[in-house]
Amino acid sequence: MWNIVQEIWGALRNNKLRTFLTGFSVAWGIFMLILLLGAGNGLKNGVQSKFSWRAKNAVALWTGKTYLPYKGMPKNRQVSFRPEDVSEFRKLHPEVTRFTAVLDRWGDTLSVGKESMFNLIKAVSPEYPSIRNVEIVAGGGRFINEADMKMARKVAVIHERTAETLFKSKPAIGQQIKAGNIVYKVVGIYTEELMQSSPDVFIPLSTAGKIYFPDEKYKSLEMLVEGVNSLEENAAFERGMRETLGQLGDFSPDDRNALYVSNTISNYLQTQGIFNGIQIFVWIIGIGTLIAGIVGVSNIMLISVKERTRELGI
Repeated sequence: MWNIVQEIWGALRNNKLRTFLTGFSVAWGIFMLILLLGAGNGLKNGVQSKFSWRAKNAVALWTGKTYLPYKGMPKNRQVSFRPEDVSEFRKLHPEVTRFTAVLDRWGDTLSVGKESMFNLIKAVSPEYPSIRNVEIVAGGGRFINEADMKMARKVAVIHERTAETLFKSKPAIGQQIKAGNIVYKVVGIYTEELMQSSPDVFIPLSTAGKIYFPDEKYKSLEMLVEGVNSLEENAAFERGMRETLGQLGDFSPDDRNALYVSNTISNYLQTQGIFNGIQIFVWIIGIGTLIAGIVGVSNIMLISVKERTRELGI
């Protein structure tokens, strides 16, 4: 073993330039690999951050009035869905992984003492943050949970700008706000990627049903869809969704006035294509750098082998 070490050391000492070039080529290859892979991943993360609001396979629905007669019923009927319709829809479409009905309450002024501002009250389920880019700020409490839904609690989640306007520098969590004549307890403060000029106030869907919408009819639905990986599959899903909701809501699936659909899956597929392209680019860079390093070291080893063959007379 010691003889092998001495032989290696002697070869390195007698070929200082070759040793330096070999070490430098290996070190340079590793450095370039790390640098280029880091740059590629940084580019990917930057694109993901920039387009994260589009990287959602989300579908939003709004009901309208029928334009076509259906099963003997006249046109110009207002379409809405009941809670049992929503449950049936989820059973028939397992590709829908996140789902919420949405109830909007307009016209109430939000106030705390002498401070007030106008906000849209949006009643949603606990799955809403997964569908929209809604995040609770650090130390900002929580979003609506299942206990709030079951007990129809009067709790609210407000935007950080709303909290700053109404509570100034005071902590908002646990405090009360007044929306019209109804008092809510603030349990969370949120932020979102695309902030509106007048941020929403979120309350439990069940609470809104008891206070504002006793008929329990939904006119807006939002969901996340998985397993749709092409435009053809997306078209098939939307067609099946219209057929199911048409049966549940008693309107023709071809009636575009009865159901308005905002489908971002095509944008989602486009964004995923960009991410996949960046990932392929990063792998090409990495593999190309490794091949270049292998070629450099191989050339130096080839020179060494030729020298030894001459020495041995082979």
